[in-house]
Amino acid sequence: MTKTSKKILIPAKKRTTLGKAVKRLRKQGLTPANIYGQGQESIPLVLKTNEFQSLLNHHGGDLGLVYVDVEGRKEPALTTEVSRHPVTSELVHVEFMRVNLKEEVETEVALEVVGEVDVPNAVLEVIRSEVKIKALPEDIPEHIEVDVSGLTQAGEMITVADLKYNKDKIALLVDEDELDKPVVILQEVKEEITEAEVEVEADEKVQESVEAKDQKESQVNEDS
Repeated sequence: MTKTSKKILIPAKKRTTLGKAVKRLRKQGLTPANIYGQGQESIPLVLKTNEFQSLLNHHGGDLGLVYVDVEGRKEPALTTEVSRHPVTSELVHVEFMRVNLKEEVETEVALEVVGEVDVPNAVLEVIRSEVKIKALPEDIPEHIEVDVSGLTQAGEMITVADLKYNKDKIALLVDEDELDKPVVILQEVKEEITEAEVEVEADEKVQESVEAKDQKESQVNEDS
């Protein structure tokens, strides 16, 4: 199942502050950005950090098609990169790529796990978090849902071929040998034996051996 994008508007202003000086913008609650593509010049932009972060939070980080409002001119685009500080995770830079609404584009779409699994001694392992697709910009989903509620026993999986999406509007760009590879798999959890348990088991075996030996010696004494 796919979650389609709603019309997302991102207010932006042209940016004159460039290079190392952009650090001042971040201190002012602004995030530097760029919009490029479609044979047009790349334009440096600036976004309000709290507004863009709220937008990301609301959509789970998956925006799909957006409309960047550059001082009144709305340009359809895809968010191709959201850079963050490696320590603080604060927004550092955002890249937008202009698109033609009548031309198909290739892009990565997130795979979002939904549903719950309650299988004893099993854990859900996510193998793949995104997939490459080709579609018209307005048909690009925010993400493709992976419903795991149907997994009932260890060893079961959902493969790339099992993904639910609108096949009339979206094409998966994967090699044929990838179709049978898992997106998620329910792995069996093997019970770990602690060192203490090993020692107890060893002691029990020694005790059993001693008791068996004593019983044998007692039997020999009785016979003699």
